[in-house]
Amino acid sequence: MEYEGSIFNEYLVDFDQFLVQVYPRDDVLERAASQKPTSDQMNVMMIMLDSMSHMSFRRKLPKTYGYLKKNLASTILNGYNIVGDATLAALIPILTGKTELELPEVRRSQEESEYVDIYPMIWNDFKENGYVTLFAEDEPSISAFNLRFNGFKESPSDHYMRPFWLALWDSELRERSNKYCTGATPHHRFLLEYLKDFYVKYPNVPKFSLTFLAELTHWNNNPGEYLDVDFVNTLEKFSKLGFLDNTLLIVMGDHGARYGRVRRTVQGKIEERLPFVSLHFPHKFKLKHPELIKQLSKNADRLTTPFDIYESLKDILDLSRLHKPVILSRGISLLREIPANRNCASAHIDLQWCSCLVESEEDTNSKNIQTMAYELLQHINQLTQPLRNICQELSILKIVSANLISPNEKVLKFLKTLDSDQRVSNFSAEVRVDVAHYQITMETVPNYAQYEGMITKNLKDSTYEVFHDISRLDRYGNQSPNEKVLKFLKTLDSDQRVSNFSAEVSVDVAHYQITMETVPNYAQYEGMITKNLKDSTYEVFHDISRLDRYGNQSSCVSKLYPDLRKFCYCK
Repeated sequence: MEYEGSIFNEYLVDFDQFLVQVYPRDDVLERAASQKPTSDQMNVMMIMLDSMSHMSFRRKLPKTYGYLKKNLASTILNGYNIVGDATLAALIPILTGKTELELPEVRRSQEESEYVDIYPMIWNDFKENGYVTLFAEDEPSISAFNLRFNGFKESPSDHYMRPFWLALWDSELRERSNKYCTGATPHHRFLLEYLKDFYVKYPNVPKFSLTFLAELTHWNNNPGEYLDVDFVNTLEKFSKLGFLDNTLLIVMGDHGARYGRVRRTVQGKIEERLPFVSLHFPHKFKLKHPELIKQLSKNADRLTTPFDIYESLKDILDLSRLHKPVILSRGISLLREIPANRNCASAHIDLQWCSCLVESEEDTNSKNIQTMAYELLQHINQLTQPLRNICQELSILKIVSANLISPNEKVLKFLKTLDSDQRVSNFSAEVRVDVAHYQITMETVPNYAQYEGMITKNLKDSTYEVFHDISRLDRYGNQSPNEKVLKFLKTLDSDQRVSNFSAEVSVDVAHYQITMETVPNYAQYEGMITKNLKDSTYEVFHDISRLDRYGNQSSCVSKLYPDLRKFCYCK
């Protein structure tokens, strides 16, 4: 298609360069005018970076981190933990308060599946309250709701940037431009300029925006360095123009790096589960609600999840919710108290993703580990069995690693606090554990791929369960039961600082993390397996990772069955 000298939707496209701007919509202005604004109504500006862990953000964007921390006095969440694999496991809970499995079927690989329009996105709640909304991503080929899902039938927000990126991606100008650029403009600047123009064109209308920067950091965090100066300059400009005077600014990653060599290290595995999150509330909100900001500061060092961000956005939309009784849910608003003794179970974080666990290395040559690696392999082959005419059956090339995953002793033994201030803990709880969890990484052939998966072994009857979410590490440490976790009963003081480690715990399961290589794909997988120590049964966790890159090995299923890309080795 030729766009020379023409107007394409909201975007002015020229043969020599692409330009982007926002056109104010009359219907949006009328909708906003019909709503009566409240004194606490503030804008919400969410800027998300793909695959950016807490530590990687500090390493690759030091200027931006410094500006957020020092100049904007943002609150950094140090205990923010993912609840699933990849971008959608972060976005769906943040935007809907639910998981993918709890929502209608929207996968492209499933017959009669719906469009993503059916999802109860929180930006629709903001829209109903007079907000103008924006959703923008910078890499259409891997966009969150189009890679595996059917995408949106209608524009999901008042301003949607996907048409621009589709036009840019198909242009001759991009094909002859440098990587990460079209013409003389880096791609991330298009998105940041679009966001700026959104605020310029709607000066007196409450705004909700979600922008997602994926291209620079999706496969490798290192190119994220190119963003640092432009990001700082943009935030400084937003501040000088007054855009942040009445805006909640959330800058965050969806998860840490999921591919490459770093993902195969202990540090990489931890960082994958701990993305960067910062929140900047406007000064007038801090003055009016100091108690809420104080609570936010306390929560910064507590275990938090994407579900908590969803609940926080609900509170921002209607602060009167804070004065109503709390309905028990997996998410807790960051403006409310999050328990200091919160654990992965109470936060609804599956074992596979819980960074609170500890690992112990197992002998990959042991019969126990080899049995579980075979269970993991069988699970992978069963996934591709319906497509055996195009997908080859895999074999194990080698078991790369196996780790027994155990809960922190303090978590198991915590019973309650002994005083009204919740400072003194009682660690006398007795917990019966009937399963063992293993994480296994293996390489397979003929695709020479690396997978990571979780397997649970039932210690009563020696049965196994493989977690369905298996990771492929080429595309996309050492743990044992921590004594303090097992013996933690409760805190002994109201500030929850003094712990009681007197609990007696019977452990009937063992958790292992196993890494193995398979043939004929020569892949490396990592998974978790739980072994029941009583009956020597096993359970494989569904979340299996593939650790190596696999290129076009799965090209035969990439379009119709994208969920099987990391497992299928095309014939």
